[in-house]
Formats: sequence, structure tokens, C-alpha cells
Amino acid sequence: MVYLMLFFIVAYGMVFFAKRLTHSGDNLGKFLGMESSWVGVVLLASITSLPELVTGITSTNLGNQTMAVANIF
Repeated sequence: MVYLMLFFIVAYGMVFFAKRLTHSGDNLGKFLGMESSWVGVVLLASITSLPELVTGITSTNLGNQTMAVANIF
């Protein structure tokens, strides 16, 4: 029961922050004078790729090249 409640809390958080991220991207695009689709392609795609980048850099620094290469694919 606890895991089910935790699942719904995390799912709600993901939806909430995903909406905030897209609205922030739209507002940033308006502020910079860019189209919202361009902001979505460049900025939001870059933001969502940051966890993979950090994992690759960290695993390389720790000497685990196999994990770094596996993270790419």
C-alpha cells in the first residue's frame, strides 16, 4: 500500500514539473524572441539529456568505461 501511494505521489510530481518545465520553456522563448518549438527542440532536449551526460562523465572519472559506453546506447 505504501508503494502504491509513493507511486502516485511521484507520478503527480512528474506531471506537475513537466508542465512547469514546458511553461517555463515557452516563457523563456517569448522573452528571448524565439519560437516555442525551437526552444523545445534545443533547450528542453538539452535539459533532459543532462542525467545521461552526468552519468557518463562520472563513470569515466571513476574508471568504469564500460558503464560510460553502455550509457550512450
